[in-house]
Amino acid sequence: CKISLFLSAIPYTGFVFCMINPYLWSVFTLSALLGAGGGVIWTANGEVIAKNSPGDTKAKNTGIFWSWFNTSMLLGNIFLYFYLGNSEQISDKQRHVIYLVLGIFCAVGMCTFLLLAPSENSGRRRDRK
Repeated sequence: CKISLFLSAIPYTGFVFCMINPYLWSVFTLSALLGAGGGVIWTANGEVIAKNSPGDTKAKNTGIFWSWFNTSMLLGNIFLYFYLGNSEQISDKQRHVIYLVLGIFCAVGMCTFLLLAPSENSGRRRDRK
């Protein structure tokens, strides 16, 4: 699962970095790849939560995940609020800094998927009757 998470996060990270100097072809290509990667990343995320949560903690762990996920939107907007200040328009330099910072956070987050410990169930095949 962690390889699926990592590989499906590549289009997300690439999309953020392509916004530093956006070209029509790169935005559309990475948008399409992001759509494909999105299905994989959310499915793999659900599997990681399900495999690593004992029966009675799945709801709690899913809630913790959603809390962290939504906190990223808050922190990103706080960063933009203080970085942009009272700017009437976003300059090219500001856009470059914004997408560079956000891209670095995406890349670091993408690499943390590789640090996930294997779940207890990861080596076993499910018995099919």
